[in-house]
Amino acid sequence: MTPSFEKLRQLMYEEAPFRGAWYSAVMTITAEGKFDTEFEYEQKPKFDYMPVPEAFAQDFEHFPRNEESTPDWLKEIVQQFGLSYHEPEPLS
Repeated sequence: MTPSFEKLRQLMYEEAPFRGAWYSAVMTITAEGKFDTEFEYEQKPKFDYMPVPEAFAQDFEHFPRNEESTPDWLKEIVQQFGLSYHEPEPLS
């Protein structure tokens, strides 16, 4: 991941920490300079070489989610490594 996308991921997480951080992003830029970006928070990312579960566990520790915002594939990793969910966001 490039430093710019790493920073973007961190900043977006800080805006909605209980949702968690996105796992993949696709940015399309046209020749005219217009762009569109899609962020995926739920689907397991597709890599040429899939990271080991420990890598997803470390990412979850850095970007924890509440249980409701955690997809099933990630819940398995949370349980496997004995990680804790974020508490639900308090009502304002």
